[in-house]
Amino acid sequence: MKKFWAEFKAFIAKGNVVDLAIAVIIGAAFNKIVSSLVNDIIMPLISCAVGGADVSDWKWIIRPAQYGESGEVLVAETALKYGSFIQTIIDFLIIAFTLFVMFKIFTYSKNKLEKFGNQVVNETKKLAKEQKKLWKKNKKDKDENMTETVQEGSQENKTENESQTNAQKDNAESNADSKTSEQPTTEQVSSKDTSPSKDDLMIELLTEIRDNLATKSKKSK
Repeated sequence: MKKFWAEFKAFIAKGNVVDLAIAVIIGAAFNKIVSSLVNDIIMPLISCAVGGADVSDWKWIIRPAQYGESGEVLVAETALKYGSFIQTIIDFLIIAFTLFVMFKIFTYSKNKLEKFGNQVVNETKKLAKEQKKLWKKNKKDKDENMTETVQEGSQENKTENESQTNAQKDNAESNADSKTSEQPTTEQVSSKDTSPSKDDLMIELLTEIRDNLATKSKKSK
């Protein structure tokens, strides 16, 4: 039993049942509005157009009623009341036309909303693609700038290393030239130191002359 009431509660709480109940209530109220429109506005105008008779009283009598002496109805008449039928048809046409207009408005609004939703989705996808392309482009530019910066830094380091190497070579060459220029000076100084002076030459010359004279005197004796 509890399961039955739980299922009944779930059935009542469903959105479709609630929507159907609302539709039935609104339909009943709308039916009253349509009936009042037909009976109080449209049918009097039609009656005036056809001679003033009430349209609901239009009928085709098949067998007239039979009355007694006191006026009571003995046999009811048999008639085709096509006026009431026409009035019912007019009610139906008005209701059908109103529902058709409401359906057209609902369909138009739904199509507009779907079109707007699709447009929003397409614009969103388009913006997402553009943002993705822009992000890729910015990333590519950033990578290129970073690569250029690294290359410039390596080129500068290479240039600095070359300049340092050239400076070291120049310093080495200048040191070698200075050493080479210093060596002749030292040799000249040493040659100057070792070369005999004039006095020494004179002494040696006089010594040789004396020795030669002494030798000759000995030979003459």
